[in-house]
Amino acid sequence: MSNAIELENVAISYKKVKLLHNVNLEIQTGDIVHLRGENGVGKSTFLKTVCGLKVPTSGTIKINDKVLHPGTFAPRTGILINTPRFINNLTGFENLRILANIKKEVSKLDIESYMRTFGLDPKSNTKVRSYSVGMLQKLGLIQAIMEKNNLLLLDEPLNGLDRSSKEKVLEVLERLHSENPSLTMLLVSHEDFFKNIADVFYEIDQETIIKMR
Repeated sequence: MSNAIELENVAISYKKVKLLHNVNLEIQTGDIVHLRGENGVGKSTFLKTVCGLKVPTSGTIKINDKVLHPGTFAPRTGILINTPRFINNLTGFENLRILANIKKEVSKLDIESYMRTFGLDPKSNTKVRSYSVGMLQKLGLIQAIMEKNNLLLLDEPLNGLDRSSKEKVLEVLERLHSENPSLTMLLVSHEDFFKNIADVFYEIDQETIIKMR
């Protein structure tokens, strides 16, 4: 089995503060990984580094056995990191259409279907500036998954969602994985909602990443 993500002696800092050092990690293709850690230990920064939005202080990151060089982004990767940001004076559907037009892999009907799945009305004229935290989170999840990439990095994907919406997220993630068993997911969450779908569990502790089970 090949590795979707591989870190070799990686160190990560944020504003000159050392967060992680000597991280050696292999995540196999198709694994669903649950990563936990206390606030401020570098979970979001770690995800940004894995996808190429941030350069590690030292070490090597490989995505699908290819080195992720500075200035490059992990290929075929969907991300949701920190609070989702959109164009406030546009609707949710209009925002997703703009993003979909970059690669032109997602149809109008696909977007409408995803929005309805997450309880959002694609025909609504409500601008994103009036969205609740939960609605913004759902929109962020849709943009991360709609292109059906091979790698999915989600940072606290259940933030701001009620229980039924959280269960819907789990349902959608499980469906995506069943449709594409090669889909690798790295899920950062303080909640236990992912315990029944995750294959591997890690925790950030004392500036490194420890495999729990």
